[in-house]
Amino acid sequence: MNWIDALFAEKTLYQVYRKARKVASTRFNFGVALCVFCVLFISMCLRIWFFGEPLSYVGAIITTRNIAATGFTYSISILGFLITGFAIFSSVTRPQVFLLLAMIPHKDSGISRMHFIFFNFLFVFVHYICFLMACTFVVVLLAAKGPFSDLMKILADWHPFIVSYGGGVFVALGVSWLFFLLMLLKSFIWNIYQSILFTIATAALPQDEIDKLLRGET
Repeated sequence: MNWIDALFAEKTLYQVYRKARKVASTRFNFGVALCVFCVLFISMCLRIWFFGEPLSYVGAIITTRNIAATGFTYSISILGFLITGFAIFSSVTRPQVFLLLAMIPHKDSGISRMHFIFFNFLFVFVHYICFLMACTFVVVLLAAKGPFSDLMKILADWHPFIVSYGGGVFVALGVSWLFFLLMLLKSFIWNIYQSILFTIATAALPQDEIDKLLRGET
């Protein structure tokens, strides 16, 4: 497959995400989110076991709503920042630089350098969009008199520990996902920085040398 066919190999956003997950996801970002989840969930379990104070139905609903409302506002604001940063990177980069990136393979990943850069961008975009969708889902369906609020009330009356542990899992998941997004924002800024440095470095090359590189000459 030549580099032009490779540019259009992915037909859907899901295919892009599957490939981006292999090169854009870092163990450090995931480790931070996992640590936050474990700390929150274990603290809730200890509260139940040692103090006999399970997370009540009202507490689970209010905490989940607050996390969703905060996440909704945060993701909307940051998505604007991400789109602006991506637009700036795309506008300041010369087309010849994109051609070079598309033709140069990235070490140890089997994709081009351009795919590697853009996969990092799209990996962040997909997670923020999914988080925004999840927050919208919670805000709508767990609203007062919403369908899931009544269902959780029935579960709380039938077996309160289901709401205690289930609510604890959802609260821990929401907060840990939010921390994961914060780590992705750090990665996004670093990727923008590296991309701009590469653009500045190639800007120093004369046009005839860039043309030689594009033709595969050395």
